[in-house]
Amino acid sequence: MEETNRRITRREAIKVLLPNSINSWRSVGIILPFALIFIGLSIFSKPFLKVTNLLNILDQQSAILTMAVAGTLVLVAGGIDLSIGATYAFAGCITAYLAHHGEIWQAVLIGILLGLLVGLINGVIVTYFKINALIATLAMSFVISGAGSKFTKGNLIVLMDRPAFANIGQKEIFGVVTSIWIMVIFVILLGILLSRTTFGRYVFAVGGNMEAA
Repeated sequence: MEETNRRITRREAIKVLLPNSINSWRSVGIILPFALIFIGLSIFSKPFLKVTNLLNILDQQSAILTMAVAGTLVLVAGGIDLSIGATYAFAGCITAYLAHHGEIWQAVLIGILLGLLVGLINGVIVTYFKINALIATLAMSFVISGAGSKFTKGNLIVLMDRPAFANIGQKEIFGVVTSIWIMVIFVILLGILLSRTTFGRYVFAVGGNMEAA
């Protein structure tokens, strides 16, 4: 009888511990490839670990990481958005065009509002009209890409005469360009939002089980 009880206890313990171990391995699995690549590049490339190179990498990836912050909210909530890249490009085109012909701060504000509008339309289509998020956002990416190509007529928008516009992301603060600072601020705010607020708990709950939430 005691042996049977021990076996049952072991089985129950395994069932309890197994999901936790799987979740912990999943967390490590995200960091592990990055760590291996970072270590490999540090060993085989002497210039890689230089501060200038690392800051340059962060500067190049700051826009993608900032978009990933917004995308993280969607993914955590159990959704998906394939129109982020197209929206980023289209909003950038509109902002650059308006900055070339008017006030820079107005152009930046309109670009942000344009991205907000596209996200709002996606949300209404998915939640109100019950269209699959994958299909809806993929279609929106085609629409936005086409609108961007039509607006620019396939040409680059050059702002050589507006250096103040370029300085928005390239001005240095304590030796670090502002694009990196903006990215870091957004990452910290997302971390606080998801881990320290009621809204963040709601987002995780919806992503875990929408009907139960």
